[in-house]
Amino acid sequence: MKILVLADNYVPEIAAPSFRTHEHACEWIAQGHDVTVVTGVPNWPHGKVFPGYRNRLFQEERIDGVRVIRVWTYMAANQGFVKRTLDYLSFMLSATIASPRLPKCDVVLATSPQFFTAVAGWFIGTLRRRPWVFEVRDLWPESIKAVGAGNGWLIRALERLELFLYRRAR
Repeated sequence: MKILVLADNYVPEIAAPSFRTHEHACEWIAQGHDVTVVTGVPNWPHGKVFPGYRNRLFQEERIDGVRVIRVWTYMAANQGFVKRTLDYLSFMLSATIASPRLPKCDVVLATSPQFFTAVAGWFIGTLRRRPWVFEVRDLWPESIKAVGAGNGWLIRALERLELFLYRRAR
């Protein structure tokens, strides 16, 4: 099976989502699947590009047999709701724009913790007429409410988006 994974963070970033996605990808490759991960340039948590990388529109590398396609993103340190949201939205847009250049796949998997990645997964899966899976690792917008960020209308809009994505995912 050809698996296309969208993940906002990926190794070498030091974060649970990047390690988890990498371990899943390596396990799928060990089982004989072809895996491509679409992600941003490593910059977590400081919002600065890691040495050896550049924030370009489209670049490709292999890590432990995983084809990794990195797309341009607006980078922000892990602080401030607005800048982080712009970071998330830029990944969603860049992954979607890059979708014609992505390899053929049998399934699209979009992983949280933030669900703008899932919007790109839904869009790409719909365009390619492939099933898409929403791997939920953090409840949005519930986690936003828990830390007291966001306002009423924004939270309601995100909750509508959340339900839309849950209904459309396989």
